[in-house]
Amino acid sequence: MRGPGIRLFFSVQLGNLNFDEEFADQRFSRLRDAFSNPLTEVALLFLHASIPLFNNFNKLLQSEEPIIHMLHDSTIQLAWSLANMIIKPQVLKDTPVTELNLDDPQIYKPEHSIFMGVTTKFKLQKLLND
Repeated sequence: MRGPGIRLFFSVQLGNLNFDEEFADQRFSRLRDAFSNPLTEVALLFLHASIPLFNNFNKLLQSEEPIIHMLHDSTIQLAWSLANMIIKPQVLKDTPVTELNLDDPQIYKPEHSIFMGVTTKFKLQKLLND
């Protein structure tokens, strides 16, 4: 992850900026705060690990060919892939993804086994150990 480089870039840019507009100051202040928070990198790593799940579905939606006949199955597959990250395998085996009761806390995997990507998990563990 390029977190330290991104933080350095924004800290230099923010230090060099001299805006008179209150909006610009608030906006860059929020960016500075976000990039100084170590959990921002964890969140970005999680998003980086999750985006591939959406890529094929996005490509399908951008197709110039008629896709209505494929849309339902592709949507179910995406929902199942997302659910597989956080729902217990036995629940997914026994219950169609469209019938999951997401309000039931018993269907979710324990926190330590939720998919978040290898790099994300490593970074989060490092932050917890520091």
